[in-house]
Amino acid sequence: MTVRVRTSVALAARQELPRSCLQSDRWTVLCRTGALHADGAEERRLALDLRLVGRPDEVVVRVDTLWNGGATDRNPGNNDHEVLAPATGDEYVF
Repeated sequence: MTVRVRTSVALAARQELPRSCLQSDRWTVLCRTGALHADGAEERRLALDLRLVGRPDEVVVRVDTLWNGGATDRNPGNNDHEVLAPATGDEYVF
């Protein structure tokens, strides 16, 4: 599975990303998660410390499934998430 993370503000030129991720354009990071178990028994965490251009007051972060290997998803309504992240210095978890 590949997860796409898109930001409403351009990402800074230099990002330190996990080995399973790459920056595809100025606003988008793609991360390979591998196969996911149908019953959700195995918990996976992927931490991104994304740097943005400038110091925006807030950013909209969109997280969605870009590629699922052709698997059938019984609940595709949970594939797309959009979150407003104010610049509070807090970490956000999705």
